[in-house]
Amino acid sequence: MRRFTSRLLTTAAAATAVVVGFTTAPAHAATISTGHIDALDVDLSGTTVTLDIKTYGTGADDDVSPAGNTIQLTPLTDYDLVVPSSPSSWACVGTAGSTVYVAPASVSGSDTRVWPGWNAEDVASGNRPVTLELVSVSGPGHVTLYTTSGFPAAPTVTLSNSTASGCAKSTAAVGSGTPHGHANWAFSAAGDYTLTFKATVTGGYTSGNVAYTFKIGP
Repeated sequence: MRRFTSRLLTTAAAATAVVVGFTTAPAHAATISTGHIDALDVDLSGTTVTLDIKTYGTGADDDVSPAGNTIQLTPLTDYDLVVPSSPSSWACVGTAGSTVYVAPASVSGSDTRVWPGWNAEDVASGNRPVTLELVSVSGPGHVTLYTTSGFPAAPTVTLSNSTASGCAKSTAAVGSGTPHGHANWAFSAAGDYTLTFKATVTGGYTSGNVAYTFKIGP
């Protein structure tokens, strides 16, 4: 079973973008399974807030709606992580000794795994920070977004619906200084998930609830 090294689990600062892989054209229902994406891409036009997926594609508009599109982690052996027993805060990611599946905060070289982030670059600085809310999770396990200074250093939870003591965190403020960021996305079990997010900019304008589909495994 593959174990991640600290190179793949540290907070992403800057990494070379990998061309995103689609199984079909992004204008239609697509599966995004490789490369750099910003799963939580927040745009503000006037008072209208949108929450979409920034694909870094070659077209004039590289934003796609989460509706009908799936972010997939496959093969599972490329994403698996055995949860360490210490520090104790790893309990937010999963039970010690269990296998979870992590879309990394960064990749390097020829690594083509999907690595999702967030982006508020198209929100005016006066309307930042942006509050990202994990409204609900439907799936076979829980989801935790976290950063760490190096595996197995203690993870810092960004968002999580884990029921472990002290782990649940439904909101995070992003973009006050650096509007584009990344975290590790950990899924405690394989299967299909619907994650519902909401973005609210400073000033109170909101995207409303937006559902995303994640497929962990084939």
